[in-house]
Amino acid sequence: MDYVETFSNQLAFRLAESHRLVSELYTKCLKPLGLRPVQAYALGILKDRKLCTPSEIANVLGISRPSVSNLLNRMERDKLVNRVPDKSNKKQIWIFATPEGLELVEEAYALMGDVDKQLEAQLEINLSELKSKLFLLGEFQE
Repeated sequence: MDYVETFSNQLAFRLAESHRLVSELYTKCLKPLGLRPVQAYALGILKDRKLCTPSEIANVLGISRPSVSNLLNRMERDKLVNRVPDKSNKKQIWIFATPEGLELVEEAYALMGDVDKQLEAQLEINLSELKSKLFLLGEFQE
């Protein structure tokens, strides 16, 4: 058995490699905005919800609490988000996007959408159908 050939043809490996390549495309298209994809995703969450806790952002993005703290530190440094303490619970912090962050989110999502359209045309597949089928994988978890 050729183990390298076997694992490199398994779905998990192919999906991971595809994720890496698409992330690189998103990173490249967002570079002129000074954003990384995860920052654009976080701004999208804040655009939809207005205020979020760091834990809520971590849960939606599927990343750890320490990772989201580092992400928010960088975003705050870059004046994309602000943190405010909850008035009734001083341990609770709320995150909201700054006007600069909200302005960038629109452009970032348009650029990532363009990448998706280019991929769809280049690969000659229906990305909406692929995305919905991949979403169904969650139903197989025990």
